[in-house]
Amino acid sequence: MKKNRWVLPACILLAAAGYAAVLLVTGIGCPIRYLTGIPCPGCGMTRACIGLLFGDPAPMFPPYEPSVYGEGILGNVRYAMHFHPLVLVVPPALLYLLFGKKPLLGSAKRQWILIGALCGLMLAVWLVRLVLRDPVLLG
Repeated sequence: MKKNRWVLPACILLAAAGYAAVLLVTGIGCPIRYLTGIPCPGCGMTRACIGLLFGDPAPMFPPYEPSVYGEGILGNVRYAMHFHPLVLVVPPALLYLLFGKKPLLGSAKRQWILIGALCGLMLAVWLVRLVLRDPVLLG
């Protein structure tokens, strides 16, 4: 019997969509922040992805100012990085890990090393943002 490689990623995406819908309906933006009062390491990543894709996602976010961020694609990138500096690294790596046919970097061992490095980088950025009292995290 042939294995369907897309079933697990599709289930993960479906579960994430359901989870996001529950959070949207209840008004809880981040369950970790809601329960502990401390934002999670991924805080701002969703806003960063939306900002990267659309430029000015919604009125609840700081407005997209071309004079501050610049015009065009580069302006959208700067705007997105305002919310989370790893927006250009983590989402593409996660998408590849979910849907890629070959191990990232050619071998499973290197892929796990990369996953560990990305997790460490996320934690380091999170700690720096907490220490500097980043308004995106604590605002």
